[in-house]
Amino acid sequence: MSEQSTVDRDERRRRARVQGLIELKRCTIRKLTERIAELPEQIAVYERKLAALDETFSLHDVQVDPNTVRGLRHLSLHGYDYGQATRLVAAFIRRSEGVVFSTREVAEYLEREMGLPTRGDVPNNDFRARARKTLQEFARNGLLVKHADRHGFLGELWSRSLHGTVPVVSSGTAQGTNITS
Repeated sequence: MSEQSTVDRDERRRRARVQGLIELKRCTIRKLTERIAELPEQIAVYERKLAALDETFSLHDVQVDPNTVRGLRHLSLHGYDYGQATRLVAAFIRRSEGVVFSTREVAEYLEREMGLPTRGDVPNNDFRARARKTLQEFARNGLLVKHADRHGFLGELWSRSLHGTVPVVSSGTAQGTNITS
């Protein structure tokens, strides 16, 4: 193969990569624009719900000023559906087959399954925090066992409990499934 054809092929590959990145960014802009257009409608729905909740305060014996109730900070994973991360963590646990796994592995799995680009060997802190909280909750419910690391410290190593169920969540309903099967 001649040297000129190799250079041409390499240049075409580089151009194709850059063109692909441009298309990806345009698609991202289009999706974000659609999501932004939906926000005022979603805010209006939440404002109506809040007004209805504020009216219920007047029905209680103890009077509460609704303006003194602070809002909760929600841990949002880049706008993904509520409960999606928990469902993915449960799926990861069901597939673990009794092997010890780390919080980092679960966070990397979340990144892959939710379609986010990985950042080398540093997982996204939002996903790591979400994975840790979900794993801790599963451990409190007896679904997971927390293991000590090689230095004897209870770290972020986990395995499935021999007795327990991992929830299967779909369409807003949770059902228990034996995790040993």
